[in-house]
Amino acid sequence: VVGNCRKLGAPKIFYIAADMASPEAPESVVQFALDKLGGLDYLVLNHIGGAPAGTRARSAQATRWLMQVNFLSYVQLTSRALPSLTDSEGSLVVVSSLLGRVPASFSTPYSAAKFALDGFFGSLRRELDVQDVNVAITMCVLGLRDRASAAEAVR
Repeated sequence: VVGNCRKLGAPKIFYIAADMASPEAPESVVQFALDKLGGLDYLVLNHIGGAPAGTRARSAQATRWLMQVNFLSYVQLTSRALPSLTDSEGSLVVVSSLLGRVPASFSTPYSAAKFALDGFFGSLRRELDVQDVNVAITMCVLGLRDRASAAEAVR
């Protein structure tokens, strides 16, 4: 990615590698961005940790991991970035899944995390509106795979 940015003529390139399963990572990622950029105009939340296809019941530990990556890290990133986004009247983009709107077989923990995103960011949007905070929140809901691919993954 850095090489491609250089080829395209980017004058400055900053990056940080982080594991969103680590509870400390989200806040350090936002702090890195704030230190390097001086503030934020946009925050795009687009990372996932997926469960293997065909898993019916997951352990509490595996579900906890999925919730950390697919929900709690989004909350942590947002909480840390919100003061800067408020100052800039910025935008927050949350990439989610149709599985956060419509339950489906073989996706229980993942679907639960995506439903949590929808509830959290829908409520946050209303809270910010009531408080006259001008930060836009956009939920992007990605669809499901075709039936043949999903069926093959379960086998």
